Amino acid sequence: MKKVTGIAGCLLVLVTVACLIRPAHAVSVKGTIKGQLKSGSTGVFPLGGTQTVIAAATAPATVAGSGLVFVATDLCMYNSTGTNPVTFAAGATHLVTLVSPNPYSPVCQHFDPGLLVPEGADLTCTLSTSNPSSCTATGIVTKP
Repeated sequence: MKKVTGIAGCLLVLVTVACLIRPAHAVSVKGTIKGQLKSGSTGVFPLGGTQTVIAAATAPATVAGSGLVFVATDLCMYNSTGTNPVTFAAGATHLVTLVSPNPYSPVCQHFDPGLLVPEGADLTCTLSTSNPSSCTATGIVTKP
């Protein structure tokens, strides 16, 4: 191997170092969540209150001790008045509140890679008024 010296050697070293040094930055990694598809709906509930959208006990189950969780990828609501918020929660944890800008217009929120509903928790939606509404959810049951 021939020894490189002088300007050519310095240039080679600088180019090599420049290729190896990179500025620090955050890296966003997206992966595929593997598991079983699970979806649910409340149907229309006319009296407001809280309804279960995805029950932990329904197949594929994510009940406590199952070692599985539900990862919500799409949450949707339909409200006949269009101005009343619908709140989704996982157990006691608030996930998202959706509001339709127009009556009779469904609203959906997509999450990538998803929102975690802990093992044993039901996914619920709550309407604070008595206008007819419905909620739906879709996601994946997987190991945490």
